[in-house]
Amino acid sequence: MKTLGQGTPAVPTFRSTQDCNTLQERYYRSLCDCEVKTTSDRWYIATIASICATFICLPCILVVVYCYLMAQKSKKGGSK
Repeated sequence: MKTLGQGTPAVPTFRSTQDCNTLQERYYRSLCDCEVKTTSDRWYIATIASICATFICLPCILVVVYCYLMAQKSKKGGSK
């Protein structure tokens, strides 16, 4: 009669929870650096969102052009 083993061998612990925590901290810290501070930044974000919407609805390319032009205009004006 065969004897059964204990099951799966021990899982290696080359990754600890501390590694995951530091990765999360770096990720969230980098998000804080990407704040929207000016109206120009808002127009650029609208431009990026419109580019994504272009994949669904092709006429959104007109919105992309408009948002980009408004971003350039507000950048020259220097309004915050």
